[in-house]
Amino acid sequence: MRAAGGSRRRLADGREHSPMDRRTAAALPICARRRHSNPAHASESEITMQVIVQVSAEVAHALHERCSPSAPARELLKIFETFGLTLEPMHAHTHDPKLRSYFTVEVVDDITAQRVIDRIGKLAAVKAGYVKPPDEMP
Repeated sequence: MRAAGGSRRRLADGREHSPMDRRTAAALPICARRRHSNPAHASESEITMQVIVQVSAEVAHALHERCSPSAPARELLKIFETFGLTLEPMHAHTHDPKLRSYFTVEVVDDITAQRVIDRIGKLAAVKAGYVKPPDEMP
């Protein structure tokens, strides 16, 4: 068993393990995770990625309270409707104003993610928007 960085090593069950090199890791989809598009067809799943959106306090309040949205909130929601996407609170049950300003959107590919970010980035109500980087082991 070799223990050097890019070398193979044998696991306890006899299988060989080879760590991914940077080129292979870069080719993986961003923040890939399984999502069932229809619960009745749990075997059919698609790879999605998350867009993280931070909005102003006023828009965050309107979206969390589901009250009559202000013009900036309506403008933001209209963009997501255009793409057929749903804006979900990242921290739905918190009262912390900073955490309440973060929302997530599930998209199916990086092209859609970039189009969404480009569109929402022009809005005054949006403080930040980015594609969530892939999850990594500590």
